[in-house]
Amino acid sequence: MIIDKVKQIISNPTGFFESLSENGIKDCYVYFLLVSLVYAVLGTILSVAFRSFGFAVLPADEAALGVGIAFASGIGSWIAGLVFIFVGIAIWHVWLMIFGARVPFEKTMQTSIYAATPFYVFGWIPILGVLAGIWTMVLNIIALPKTHGLSTTKSVIAVLLPSVLIVMFAVTLIALIAGAAFSGLPAF
Repeated sequence: MIIDKVKQIISNPTGFFESLSENGIKDCYVYFLLVSLVYAVLGTILSVAFRSFGFAVLPADEAALGVGIAFASGIGSWIAGLVFIFVGIAIWHVWLMIFGARVPFEKTMQTSIYAATPFYVFGWIPILGVLAGIWTMVLNIIALPKTHGLSTTKSVIAVLLPSVLIVMFAVTLIALIAGAAFSGLPAF
């Protein structure tokens, strides 16, 4: 059932979001538990594989410790994500309300989790993860008119504006730090 849902979200997102009629958050949260676990495990394995080149020059006990820390970090991040998904979606829900959405929190949670499917399925793969993140944004733009009644224009702005603001903030911060580093002034 989960694999069928993943296929439908990726291959026919408009149809999926038009027919989304779940009540509550149980089904989407179980879906999130599973797809994010797969993401965490595969991402951790890939991380260990890349780090293993460095582990090869370490004594066996130190290499084993490094692998153990990598797996503990991956699983710890997954567990934290299970809790903090609610905070992130609550902020997203308020943001969408500013744009005129008047749906229950559950609908925002369903939309957000299902639209993030490409990220959880492909995001752990280098380079492809960036494309999966973009596709996740596109799916949110496709989904919001169907699930939240927003116009396409408002959906585009609601999805892209936070990303633009974050990039602008990051570039400004980097410029300030670089400017301080090259000017001889003490950095932050």
